[in-house]
Amino acid sequence: MWAAQTILIRFVPKEMELVAFQVMAFVAGLAVLTPLYVYETVEGRPIPLTWSAALLVGYAGLAASVVGFTCWNLGVMRIGPKTAGYFGNLFPVFGAALGILLLGEPFRWFHALGGIVTLSGIYLATITPAKSRSR
Repeated sequence: MWAAQTILIRFVPKEMELVAFQVMAFVAGLAVLTPLYVYETVEGRPIPLTWSAALLVGYAGLAASVVGFTCWNLGVMRIGPKTAGYFGNLFPVFGAALGILLLGEPFRWFHALGGIVTLSGIYLATITPAKSRSR
């Protein structure tokens, strides 16, 4: 769904505002997720009604969805879906960083190596080749 949304941004009419596009994406996401939520609730695994669950759903609904999608969509609109696709590889790097910062996970050598390899790959994929010298 993320890749589909990133590709579909190219086809959004220029006169359509970002907010309208995002509302359409959120409605599509709700259409996909609501039946799954209902199924889990009926099967006896509902989301617990606790403050912790409310904070997690609020974070996922507001910070990760609204703020995250707004920043992502603006970036894709500015640099295009091809280049933006490379930056999707940073999600595991950010996930590891958040795990270290927020959950107290230990920082290990493979976190650094993975981040360096990911950033190097993005750099190599996005640099423009130097013009060849004409003789």
